[in-house]
Amino acid sequence: MYADPFDVEAQRKIEVAIRPKGIDEKLATALEYNPEAFARVVMLYVDMEVNGVPLKAFVDSGAQSTIISKSCAERCGLLRLLDERYKGVAHGVGQSEILGLIFFFLIFFQVFCTKSSII
Repeated sequence: MYADPFDVEAQRKIEVAIRPKGIDEKLATALEYNPEAFARVVMLYVDMEVNGVPLKAFVDSGAQSTIISKSCAERCGLLRLLDERYKGVAHGVGQSEILGLIFFFLIFFQVFCTKSSII
């Protein structure tokens, strides 16, 4: 390009020509250093039971604590165990009210095991 370097339109055309290369370089770097970000993620749900109430739970292996909705806690008869001294607000992707903390209750999981072979 032999256009005037101070011409706004010429600068725009240069940017349009350069941008895809920069994006491709960043993609290559991401693939090299963070390949798991491009893998398909399968969410893990398990069948479980709390106080005789059957539930389907999402398993998040990176979670710092177990979270249950108020309506689910009501269905399972757990609100009587709620210590409201631990009220607060959870911040993350958005925010949500924390009603309190339940220190202990039993959860029963249904576990399925399959036999596999490496060939």
